Amino acid sequence: MIASKLAPAYVQERLHADIWNDKSGNGYQQSKALIAIAEGGWFGKGPGFGSLHKVAASETDIVFSSICEEWGLIFAVMAVMTIVIMLAVPLINPARSYFHASMSACICAAFTVQMALNIFGSCNLIPFTGVTIPFISMGGSSMLTSGFMTGMLSAAMSPGFRKVKQRKSSKSKGGA
Repeated sequence: MIASKLAPAYVQERLHADIWNDKSGNGYQQSKALIAIAEGGWFGKGPGFGSLHKVAASETDIVFSSICEEWGLIFAVMAVMTIVIMLAVPLINPARSYFHASMSACICAAFTVQMALNIFGSCNLIPFTGVTIPFISMGGSSMLTSGFMTGMLSAAMSPGFRKVKQRKSSKSKGGA
């Protein structure tokens, strides 16, 4: 509440915009995104039959709405849950050290916040931020960064290698 009151004027304008009265101006993207989610229904119109691809930044900002329109809400939620489950695996497996555990937790939190910002923006719960959904949204720098962060998660899960101490073999006494 305090952050919304202290936000700059352009942010407050986006927070309090009436998207349905200004469909061709400030509310264009969000109204189209909500209409697409509603038109897609539970099972979608089918791949390639959506109209949201005509809207600017439909591959990045409102990709969740695009998936909902063409594939349906059930598929969109399953895609998001798949990513969440993939993020949970590094947190379940024991890490090599406290550093690796905290690094895994922070990377998973970053992925989760990134997905939440995009999904909540598509559903008009918050203004669009321009943040992509990892591995789903189109964008070279997003894919590169997501791949790098996934590599860090894999490195955190890899076992620690230690030198194996060899035992001194005891020779039998009094042998031939």
